[in-house]
Amino acid sequence: MKNPLIHLKEKRTELSPTEKSVCDYILLHPREASTDSIHQLAKESFSSPSTVLRTIKKMGFNGFRQFKNALIIELASQESNFTRHNSAIKKSESTKNTIRKITSLSTTALLETSKLMEVETLDRCVTLIHKSNRLLFFGIGASYCSAKDAYMKFLRINKTCLINEDWHNQLITARNSTPNDLAIIVTYSGHTEEILACVKELKLHHTPIIAITRCIPSPVSDLSDYKLYTTSQEPIVRSGAIASRISQQYITDILYSAYVSVHYDNCLQQLTKTQIIKDKK
Repeated sequence: MKNPLIHLKEKRTELSPTEKSVCDYILLHPREASTDSIHQLAKESFSSPSTVLRTIKKMGFNGFRQFKNALIIELASQESNFTRHNSAIKKSESTKNTIRKITSLSTTALLETSKLMEVETLDRCVTLIHKSNRLLFFGIGASYCSAKDAYMKFLRINKTCLINEDWHNQLITARNSTPNDLAIIVTYSGHTEEILACVKELKLHHTPIIAITRCIPSPVSDLSDYKLYTTSQEPIVRSGAIASRISQQYITDILYSAYVSVHYDNCLQQLTKTQIIKDKK
């Protein structure tokens, strides 16, 4: 059975404004939507029953009942996964069980993120990376670690990159950006105030923006030119940002690898040139 939430995320850009209102309400309130009648859903999304039905059919569902059943099944699956994954860190748990649970969490994060990949969007991002004068990386907290990892990879192949751990310096970087730069924003929630401030500055300077963020509508996602979605099954209040970090680095690794593949000869030369080998004593 189709995953209704993934289909909504994938098809959102093809929807009309009123259909997007339905789509966004379901993505933001999936549990409420799973129990709403078609009239309640229309009221909550400021649309009409006919718009709700039209939106659902664009997702490939035959009708409202089929969609609701698929949504209920998906939410039950997520709850089951969340319960299993959220208990990965337990008091006095055996190391063997911890290994099994973290492996399951990591695998699920990669598989779910892979389902959200859009090849056309990735190809456009690779082209933007090549054409840009500078890559500007932004991230706070655990997302900064993912951004820094990408920064180090692109730096090795001689792309001019900037990153700052201090948020004030990130904001200055955004204010000094130009349309010839490319900003790569890494944020799980898409609501972090500091990152949002940087994104607004980037927009003022007409700097292209790629957002690596969870597949739920957010201020950062709305302001970005290209979205690369990570799995959204990790709760906002997280114990270790495990799934989100794995998903983020998975996406940046794909971006980097796709870029290297397109510009293979030059990148290979740069990787050889920048390899640091310590003398054996």
